[in-house]
Amino acid sequence: MTIVFPPQKIIRSKNIIYRLKIYIYESTASKYPVSIEDIEIGKYSSLKKAEKKMRDSTIKCPGKNERDYGKIHSFSIQEIGVDIPYYTSLYDERIYDDHGKLYGIGKNEREPFLGKPAQDCLFKIGNFVEFLRDNNLHIGIVTGLPLMPEDVERHNSWRMELFDKGKGFRDLDDKMYVALCDQSDNTYTVHYGRKDCTEVEDQEPHLFTPKFPIRTRTRRRLLVKCQYENGVYASYYSENKAYKINFELNSFMLSKYNEPHVVIFDFWHHLILSLDSYQVLNGNPDKFDKKELDRLIKLIKTNEEDLKNKFHKMVDEHEKGLFP
Repeated sequence: MTIVFPPQKIIRSKNIIYRLKIYIYESTASKYPVSIEDIEIGKYSSLKKAEKKMRDSTIKCPGKNERDYGKIHSFSIQEIGVDIPYYTSLYDERIYDDHGKLYGIGKNEREPFLGKPAQDCLFKIGNFVEFLRDNNLHIGIVTGLPLMPEDVERHNSWRMELFDKGKGFRDLDDKMYVALCDQSDNTYTVHYGRKDCTEVEDQEPHLFTPKFPIRTRTRRRLLVKCQYENGVYASYYSENKAYKINFELNSFMLSKYNEPHVVIFDFWHHLILSLDSYQVLNGNPDKFDKKELDRLIKLIKTNEEDLKNKFHKMVDEHEKGLFP
């Protein structure tokens, strides 16, 4: 969520121009990441003129010389306000496919967001998507969806309560205001890259169905990461969590098991143990030495009451909105 200026301090320009960009890649490209060149075609006084110029750019290359030409990935037409500060000048961004057909509209982050039901999302958790980042077209996997309406209602209610208690955000004049959910919450979480993977957040119009084949090992690695992020725990390298005992509130596990659980991190691998049954609910127990596993279970039994109390406290705080 972006902390924004109060609505009354956001200036909307009455004069808008339209910046047209084209994104192209080599026709010989065959695997991710793909180098992308973005070219600003021009700025236009109306959306109609910008769209006409865009469609004029989609003419097929002559003869059989396709390999000598770059291929179009997509277009964007971005609204820019004139005669106002830059940070208030960016409005909607319209994204078009390689044929110049409207694909989606990316909203400005400062606009309110009311939530989006999961069934209305174009992509689902576990879907592979391609997206533009750092002059490259990357392949990634969706690990999180935009906030749902009930989540937005909970977030906004929590912030209203803080505001009523005099604990809200303050502007540059030290006046309080409420930072409600905006378009920065209308984003998908996507993981990509190697090892621990990198997380990015993008609005739906900036995500595309993959055009190129996905390597088997890349697919496998990203699926493991997606499962990890959504509570289906398996063996996963995570050096920064080595030698830690960590407690997590995990919605997936809570919906699947009606008993407290604790995530035990042990160097390269981790597993989930039920505090009630002490059974391995998920993970890769075969990768653990039996003595080490017994040691961990003994540690949990010794501290069972403390662990349960901490777990239930965490659940209560979550339900009260202390961890929005």
